[in-house]
Amino acid sequence: MSKTKLLLIGPVPPPIGGTSVLFQHLQSELRLRSEFDFKIINTANPKNRPIYLLFSIAWQFLLVLLFLPWANVVSLHASTQRFVVFGGILAWLCRLMRKPLVARVFGGSLYAVGLRLSGWRFACYRSIMKADLVLVEMKQMLQSLCESFPNARIEWFPNSRPLPPSSEICLPCAQKSYKRIVFSLISHVRAEKGIYEIAEAVKLLDARDDFEVRLYGRLFSNVDISRVEVSDKIKYYGEVEPIQVSEVLKSTDIVLLPSWYDGEGYPGTIIEAFAYGRPSIASDWKYIPEIAMNEVNALLVAPKDSKGLYLAMQRILDDNDLLLTLSNGARQSAQDFSSSYWNGEKFRDYCMGVLK
Repeated sequence: MSKTKLLLIGPVPPPIGGTSVLFQHLQSELRLRSEFDFKIINTANPKNRPIYLLFSIAWQFLLVLLFLPWANVVSLHASTQRFVVFGGILAWLCRLMRKPLVARVFGGSLYAVGLRLSGWRFACYRSIMKADLVLVEMKQMLQSLCESFPNARIEWFPNSRPLPPSSEICLPCAQKSYKRIVFSLISHVRAEKGIYEIAEAVKLLDARDDFEVRLYGRLFSNVDISRVEVSDKIKYYGEVEPIQVSEVLKSTDIVLLPSWYDGEGYPGTIIEAFAYGRPSIASDWKYIPEIAMNEVNALLVAPKDSKGLYLAMQRILDDNDLLLTLSNGARQSAQDFSSSYWNGEKFRDYCMGVLK
């Protein structure tokens, strides 16, 4: 039986980010399946310079033209801006060469951005939405896009993560002879991710000795780390590679993400935390409540509310039964975001479906 030839277009690290990690998970699952032969066009821009970016895009389209005749299915994986512009041109080329296109957009801003587009960018937007299949990450955005493009085929395809062995799921605080809860933020260390609100909450909890807060991720240049490390109970631990996130989660009891970041979609750190039975304290913001359900697998607080964050952290510290209940909820939620199912079975079905 001949293999389906799949042309994958998306970001490969470096740099490390949510989109490149998700694209890596897809490749890992596809390598486990014998029905595909695939080639990859890397759309990452590690140097992050405009001149290099223009050269890089030109090179990527040259590779597209080279590999299109070979492919049975083309699949684009991109954040909003690249999805619209690069994807719009790619969709036109695929239609010209009669190649089915599966287009996946990362994040939750496509619908809002689309409302502001005009001219040639709007033409690109309409072009990519005519792909054989469009995959979006959030249910609310899916509904809005279906209303705007009633003739388009759009499906839900959430952020997902590999599930670890069950032996790695026990909370650290349950394994210790003393109770010390470890809260961790695993994200970009920037104001919009709620780092200053975390610092204010730590100040309010500082008299306690039963917790610590660890911050992991790329430190943005405009962050004043002295305003964050306000106590010996909160510390920045630097950036972590994707393969190191699992080790960080194993040493964490509960994930913090009091984000008010405008482009927030389904945060990968929350979904990966679910896989290890780690619940979260997160903000009731954008699409986060679609996956982080209050009192089920998470505690939700209002954005920019350091007092509310403090109260939620205090509840966890004072109520071990609540932490265990949320941990069990997180473990159950992890099954809904299994990489094996979404990047393996479901993505395979979608690719086969556009060939019919």
